[in-house]
Amino acid sequence: MNDENLFVQIWRRLGPAAPFVFLIGGVGLLGAVLLRVDPLFILVGLGGILVTAAILSKPFYGVLLYLALLYVRPGDLVPALEPLRLTLLGVALLTVAFALQVLVYRQVKPIFTPPMIFMVLFLLAMILSIPGSFYRSGSIDKTTEVMRVVYMTYLITHLVDTIPRLRGFMATLVLIMAGLSTALIIRFFVQPWTHVDNGGSGGMVGGFLGDGNDYAVAQNVVLPWAIILAIQARGTVLRWTLMIYAVAVGVLAVGLTYSRGGVLGLLALLLAMYTVWVVRSRRYVFGVFVALTAIVLLAVGFLAFAPEDFLDRMTSIKDYQQDESALGRLDAWRAGTHMFVDHPFFGVGAGQFSEAYGRVYKPVDAIAANWREAHSVYIQTLGELGMTGVVTILGLLISLGYMVWRTGKAVLADAADDRFFHGVRAAVVGSLAAWVVSGAFLSVAYYPHLFLLVMLTSCLERFARYHAVVLPMIDEVDEVEES
Repeated sequence: MNDENLFVQIWRRLGPAAPFVFLIGGVGLLGAVLLRVDPLFILVGLGGILVTAAILSKPFYGVLLYLALLYVRPGDLVPALEPLRLTLLGVALLTVAFALQVLVYRQVKPIFTPPMIFMVLFLLAMILSIPGSFYRSGSIDKTTEVMRVVYMTYLITHLVDTIPRLRGFMATLVLIMAGLSTALIIRFFVQPWTHVDNGGSGGMVGGFLGDGNDYAVAQNVVLPWAIILAIQARGTVLRWTLMIYAVAVGVLAVGLTYSRGGVLGLLALLLAMYTVWVVRSRRYVFGVFVALTAIVLLAVGFLAFAPEDFLDRMTSIKDYQQDESALGRLDAWRAGTHMFVDHPFFGVGAGQFSEAYGRVYKPVDAIAANWREAHSVYIQTLGELGMTGVVTILGLLISLGYMVWRTGKAVLADAADDRFFHGVRAAVVGSLAAWVVSGAFLSVAYYPHLFLLVMLTSCLERFARYHAVVLPMIDEVDEVEES
């Protein structure tokens, strides 16, 4: 008897036509339903047929689609699309494509890295916070949302299995953010009535990009990718131009949000990437000269061209006693420490800082706001998840840094791939610096940024292990070098 299951036998018997046979069967019923609902759904259904065929034949296209759905959020832009749950459909479609690779083509090698382990442990900390949550339904929703991102991180790590695919993944997200930042800049100058209370632009679309502070963090995390892709695009004018444009609009967009945490994160990522370049190139004297020159030029440009309200916003921190935003942060941080004292192990529940603040922990001398976010990823984690959350998120940050260090001496067989490999390492350092610094002032614990870095570092580990000449932490390599 053949050991293959019935599905595999049918798939092999159908041969190249197999994806289309299953596609027609699956989408046919969906199309019939859509025809009875709304004309807009008909167009979406037809587009879905083409997208489904592409993803089943090339699952990597599903990765790019998921990125677009996650960041562009078409349901927020076109409310009529919200009932379709397009992001959830993208997850399901990519799952099917991944399953086909595993069941039929046997092409997937399981990957488990320290950041992946801590990512799952962080999710477990969220689950453990639910029983004692101030609002269990909200914590369940937040945990489910993060669980979906963690799951997709694992899938995407297995599908981005070559250097060209990693480059494509990074370039896609860079261009998505460039498009959103372009729209933000245009809106800021063309529609000044849309400015928010601090004078800045606010965010774009919704979700983790809807607030100006949150948008600045998201842009900062991706900005090092654009810098590396621009450096790596030598000889390709169009790619180089697109990446330089992405860097320029990204920096401008962060500034226009008027987010002080965002600007600090931007400076941190530039400093981190510059430090990596100096250390790797060992051009220390020249590096110091360049740094001093850049600081002088930036200071002159900043003072000469920055709007007065931007300067006032950036320098207002020194007068925090009169700054309602700064005082509100101090109130939230005091409340967060009290939450931890009362709920030291599992916190007040994932996503429930504001609920706990308003119901129990608002300081008696706090300023007016009754419902306030933590305004710090560290206080947020401390209050909402307790010690389990603090340990797991710190473990995740440390493991990301460890993976960058671990792969530092790896040498890929192809010179161009090796150059890109170490460029991605530098990008991870920049992204991590931006997240750590900006996160001190913003509640970003559950956003997808850290999970993107988990994916990047896990891909680096895979490339170092399977495509490198050496990987310094493997005993066998040491034995070869000694011989």
